[in-house]
Amino acid sequence: MDVFELPFDQYQRYKILQEVIDLLRENDKPLKILEVGGYPGNILAFLPKDKITIVDQKESDLPNYHQADALDLPFREGEFEMSVSLDVLEHIPPEKREKFIRELWRVCQNYLLLAAPFDSAPRVQAEQIVAKFISHKLGYTHPPLEEHQNYGLSRREEAIVILKGLGAEVLVLPNGNLSRWLTMMILSFYFESEAELGPVAKLVNHYYNQNYYKYDNCEPCYRHVLIASKKELPRAKVEALKALISPNQEQTGPDFSPAQLLLELINLELLKKKDQTIEHKDHLLKEKEEEIRTLYAHIRVLEEFMAKVKATLPYKIYQKFLKKKG
Repeated sequence: MDVFELPFDQYQRYKILQEVIDLLRENDKPLKILEVGGYPGNILAFLPKDKITIVDQKESDLPNYHQADALDLPFREGEFEMSVSLDVLEHIPPEKREKFIRELWRVCQNYLLLAAPFDSAPRVQAEQIVAKFISHKLGYTHPPLEEHQNYGLSRREEAIVILKGLGAEVLVLPNGNLSRWLTMMILSFYFESEAELGPVAKLVNHYYNQNYYKYDNCEPCYRHVLIASKKELPRAKVEALKALISPNQEQTGPDFSPAQLLLELINLELLKKKDQTIEHKDHLLKEKEEEIRTLYAHIRVLEEFMAKVKATLPYKIYQKFLKKKG
């Protein structure tokens, strides 16, 4: 797998996971890691040296894969050195989110890495823009985004309170610049709607992941990564983890203007396609009209022929004698 070709939104969450884990590991030692909600196994490409176990609701023949309930994990306490969950918390019903976090904490020895798009007005607005673009412009709904809206995004402060109540030291990192996330999501869904653009989508993701990821770990962001430790983190590790934050990228608020421009461009393209469709249908209509005119001409010829037939003596004899007998 060429990880650079992954959808940018998946690449950025797994890339920061890889970077955090590599900073947390001791002496380059392979780790025993559990990912909850890890289908289809992208983590394996980012952490090839580690022993990875994946839990999800879907069926899979991946190695060390368990189809199980995230709220009742089939593992003993502290079975894994680290448990991770990326963009899953928001798909858990609100009343069960604390149970979800406690289960992740129960099965880990040292660290829990929890990433999610936590509740904020700009983040909700960005998701609404994407959802409306999909429904109004592309003509379908996106179940994961619908679930975000139905359940509501989790509150970061509440998750931190839960983790600290369990005895965790918590460090928070930003991931996924919100303005670029919005622009790229619109572009990605547009690419998905056009089958012939599949190869272009891979090229765009490859280019973005390779060149822009390093600028994406900044505020305002789409998601935050909560690093929860069962022991106090050495200052050197804390500083190394904080260094993952993209430099000189602080903004006072999200800039949605690139996404607005992209929406206008896509809208123009969609209008152009509608015009082409109308033009094609207009052409078909003209062809049908010509067929109808031809049929009417044939009918007139037949009517003239029948009139001539009816004027002949044989037809008159037929009408007078034979047809009556019939």
